[in-house]
Parts: sequence; structure tokens; C-alpha cells
Amino acid sequence: AAAYIGVGTSTYLEMVADGTMPKAIRVHGVVMWDRHEIDAAIDNLKESENSFDRSMRLKAARQKNEIEKT
Repeated sequence: AAAYIGVGTSTYLEMVADGTMPKAIRVHGVVMWDRHEIDAAIDNLKESENSFDRSMRLKAARQKNEIEKT
């Protein structure tokens, strides 16, 4: 799924966590993503151009919080 949209795995999983991208489904023990749901999420991003920026800003804030804890 990450390669499909051109991002790294960790970035994709963060986008799933913040609701930007759809969650995977498990069928007979196999993890899968619905390409149509991913396409719909991309269409939503086009309508809200700041969604990706928001996702990256949240990622940066999480990383900053982790650094401050150490």
C-alpha cells in the first residue's frame, strides 16, 4: 500500500493511524489493503490539500515530543 502511493512504510502506517489512509483488512491471515479505498483516500487528499501537511506536522510533533522525553 505504501509503495502504491509512493511513500515509505512508516509514513503510510502513520497516515493510517491518523485516519488519512484506510486500515488494512485481514483475510485468512493475510493482510490486505483495498486499492479502491486507497484511491478514495487519495481523492479526499486532493480535495483537502493540507491533509498531507497535517500528517507530516503531526509526525514532526510526535518526534519532538519523543526527543523532549529523553
